[in-house]
Parts: sequence; structure tokens; C-alpha cells
Amino acid sequence: MTINVAILAFEGCTGSSVHGPADLFSIANTIAQQAGHQTKRFKTSILSPGALAGPQQVTTTNGHVILADGNISETTNADIIIVPGIGVNSINDLERRLEDLQPVIDQLKNTTNNKSVITASCTGTFLLAKTGLLDGKRATTTWWLEELFRAKFGKVNLTADQILVDEGQVITSAAGTSYLDLCLHLIGRFAGANMARLCAKYLVIDGGRMSQRAYAAPTHFMRRDKLIERADGWVRAHISEKIRVDALADHLGVGSRTLIRRMHQHLGITPQVFIKQIMMEQAKTLLETTPDTIPSIGCKVGYSDENAFRRSFTAYAGLTPAQYRRRFKTGAHAT
Repeated sequence: MTINVAILAFEGCTGSSVHGPADLFSIANTIAQQAGHQTKRFKTSILSPGALAGPQQVTTTNGHVILADGNISETTNADIIIVPGIGVNSINDLERRLEDLQPVIDQLKNTTNNKSVITASCTGTFLLAKTGLLDGKRATTTWWLEELFRAKFGKVNLTADQILVDEGQVITSAAGTSYLDLCLHLIGRFAGANMARLCAKYLVIDGGRMSQRAYAAPTHFMRRDKLIERADGWVRAHISEKIRVDALADHLGVGSRTLIRRMHQHLGITPQVFIKQIMMEQAKTLLETTPDTIPSIGCKVGYSDENAFRRSFTAYAGLTPAQYRRRFKTGAHAT
């Protein structure tokens, strides 16, 4: 049986999250053909939200043009619907794009049938959440917009650490290239686990990723705020010390309560969490780029107790320091 896959494409979507899935399903077809299957396992169509049927051009966020195969109304025949990421650089940008995409959201609500498995990756999860189809269900999203997602969609049970969440008829995946994990999961679900493994090997994809915590960076990197930037610089300059919130506030020339309020307002976190994020990110950098021992790295980021450092790092990154180094090291650094 051929599985019909509808990949949505709209103005300002990320091109890779349209073409990437199309490539993966095409490779699955090639592997199936080599194994003796006479019919395609997957038939993919790229559909645009235009009012008219037939091919229409869509410009992606990188400026390249996609020629769609048809209209979004054709998702009524789809077994799988894939919502791509939305190309944005800031929260305000995303808010504007979601307003612009309201017609797509409405069309998606009206055309989705009961048999379709509907999926979304990265910022596309916001578009899917706005349809209401995630209400009462678990979901994940891109790490840098976790707090915004929680604030906007309180009826969704967000488990943002996870790379992928499958709730049966709705599936969401995390940031960036998590659409690869999503498509491998769909290939496994509809064509078997062995087919998914073969596709992963063919494309040299590290399948089986469970958490996006190891890939996340502190959310303040995505903001532009002079006080936060000064705080970041001071913490980095004193990172090997035991940093107190009141000392940070003194350096910034504000009271501790003001600092707490400012960070909650701009970042949604406490100063203690802010400090710890910088310590852990510095530890990541040292693990990736130096041959320093793990106890030495712990000391450099303010931990005199090696075990305490290992516990804190593992809780933050979802990997032990040694596991993180093996996965992300940039040189021949031993564990």
C-alpha cells in the first residue's frame, strides 16, 4: 500500500524542512524498490495554501522558490501531513508570522481528516498548536521558544526536552534538523523499523536521539538586552568563583530584587539559573575543544566537587560529561 504524504509549503517556511522530508521518503522508496517492492511505499506532494488549485510558487526563508504540486485542500487524501518550520529570528518575528499564517491555520483545521497523522517540527509546532489539535496532548517544540510556547498554549502538555513526541494522530519534533528524526520515525511507523534503520545508515543520520537538551544554548543568547549582556560578561569573567546573585546585582548597579524581576521579565528564569546556564555552557565548550580532564573543567566553572559537577552537568545536558565529549568533541580529546 502506498502512503500519501502531504508536505505543506508556505511563504517564509524553512526550505530544508520541506525538501528534507521529501528526500527521506524518496530514499525509502529507493530502498524498498531494491528490496523487490513493485510499488512506491510513499508518495509525496508539496502543497501550498493558495486559494487556487494547481501548482503555485512559494518562496522559502532562504529566498529559494518551491513549486508546489497542488493546494492545501488536497490534504483530505493524505495519510501524513507535515507542517514545516517557520523561518524567524525573534519572538516578535514569530508572532507576526503566525498572524500572517492564520489562513493556513484555518485551512489546516478545516481540511484535516480523521485518518491523517499530522506532524510539525521546530517553529512549525506553533502553527500546529494554534489549530487546537495539540490541546490535551503532549508535544515538544524548539528549545529557544519553550517558554513562549508554554505561555501561549496552556492546554498543551509540553515536554520540551524531548526530540520527538508521538501522540498517535499528532506528532511533534524539536528544533532545527529534528525533522530528520521525525521522518525516520514516520518511515519506521509506516514501513517498518528496518526500513528506518536503512534510511538512517544511507544518509549517515544519527537516529535514536531522545533529548534536545545537549544541543540547547541559553535563551538569553537569542535576546538583545544591555543589562543581560553585561551580566553575561561579568559571570564569564568570574566563572571559576562561587558567584552570588547579590554580587552580580552590585556589579550591574541594581538591587537583587530588580535583577530578579528583570531576568524573569526578559528571560523567564531566575539569576541563579542564568548563572548556572553560563557555567554549563562554558563546560560544554571546554569538553568540546580542550583535552582538560573532567575534574579540571569542573574547577574552571566553579565546582570544587567533581561529583557535584558531574551531577549538575548531566541534569543540564542530558548526557554525562564523558558522553557529551564523545559526541561533540572537535579534536582528539580523551575522556
